[in-house]
Amino acid sequence: MFECLIPSLGQQVMVRGLTLQDELNVQTTVQLLSGTAYDQMLKIVKIVYECLEIEKEKPLFEDWLNTIAESDLDPLLYGIFHETYGPTLKLQEVCPTNNESYSIQIDLSSLVIDGTVNTENVAWYEKREIVYNNITYRFLSKRTLLATLAALCVSPFSLTDLIRIQNGENPANLNEDILKSIKFSSLTSTIYEIEKGGKVIHRPGLQQLVKIRDWFNITLSDLLKMPRAKFNETFPNDISSPFTTLFSYHVTKCPQCGKKHKIVLDFFRYFWQYSITS
Repeated sequence: MFECLIPSLGQQVMVRGLTLQDELNVQTTVQLLSGTAYDQMLKIVKIVYECLEIEKEKPLFEDWLNTIAESDLDPLLYGIFHETYGPTLKLQEVCPTNNESYSIQIDLSSLVIDGTVNTENVAWYEKREIVYNNITYRFLSKRTLLATLAALCVSPFSLTDLIRIQNGENPANLNEDILKSIKFSSLTSTIYEIEKGGKVIHRPGLQQLVKIRDWFNITLSDLLKMPRAKFNETFPNDISSPFTTLFSYHVTKCPQCGKKHKIVLDFFRYFWQYSITS
């Protein structure tokens, strides 16, 4: 067992390593080229959930997703990675000075860990509502992992392509309207219910894909008419959790250029890579 800290909750949890079946599940998830970001992300998050060892009664899967943030996945995956593959991380990196690649082995005990942890156990998001065109929208001020997965339901892209799009790339040569719609659905993913004509409509559960896509079509069609200034005020760009953990490693002497530099580590990506190559 490995002890991990969930930044947004300020809580420590124990995680186990991957079983052979877990690794096979990750492999099939990554290798399915036709898989959408939702399919891929949901399977990985379910594996993380199954690796949690909680002494008290374990919360239901979707309840748990609605208490943590997407940024909480990295420290959990770090713990699962450490428990599964040991304290050494083997990477193929690129020198930032001359763009030449090199191999490196990193002792995980020597990582630099930065970030902000919710040590006071404060509520990191709040429930809000807004009325527009006689429709009441109830939403969260920040995006939980459940909201992240809900947004992925309407995306036709793979997780790899979506990450590249979020990083400012355009791997599929998408036009600006499609790129804007991806951002729009991401920002409005925090809406969990609407009230229209005296009827309250809750966002469907993650297993009801058709219904949740219909839900987004209903909510987005009306919100698209909202003036840009009002929309930006209601749904600001920064809806991520303020609590994060960042892992990095300081290379004291690069084998390519001989200089010092920092490697920012991404255990979400290593989780994929090691599962495929192990």
